[in-house]
Amino acid sequence: MKKIALLVLWAGLLTACKMGTTTDTEAPAQLSLQQQLLGTWRLMEDDPADSLQYRTMVLKEDGTFFSEVVREPHRRAYNHGRYRILTDSSMVTVHDEGPDWHASTANVYKVLMEGDRFSLQGYYVFPIGNGNLTRAVWIDEVWVRQKK
Repeated sequence: MKKIALLVLWAGLLTACKMGTTTDTEAPAQLSLQQQLLGTWRLMEDDPADSLQYRTMVLKEDGTFFSEVVREPHRRAYNHGRYRILTDSSMVTVHDEGPDWHASTANVYKVLMEGDRFSLQGYYVFPIGNGNLTRAVWIDEVWVRQKK
């Protein structure tokens, strides 16, 4: 009878110890693409190379973004608009190009997150002339999270 009681006690102790611990192999909760993209980013690589290596972009939680060309101490607005995450690897942007007219196209980009870096690939489509024509430019950019 003592052996059974010791066995039950030992099994209970092992079970209690197991329930109170976590393993180092348990994966942390995955952040959504939008959560990962929130914040300030600096352009590191772009194609076509158009001298925008000083560009920053801020993606906000409310689905808006703005981008600036920063050459201290000067800052100049580059573009702004709205974005929406489509899948865990794609997003769409609608750029507000100026006070008098707005882009009438949505731009779909492939997004690849790698820690504090992400790549953005796709066609940026914008109106030309009086707005009845459009032009598409292939975008291949690498962004790095800007440290505070």
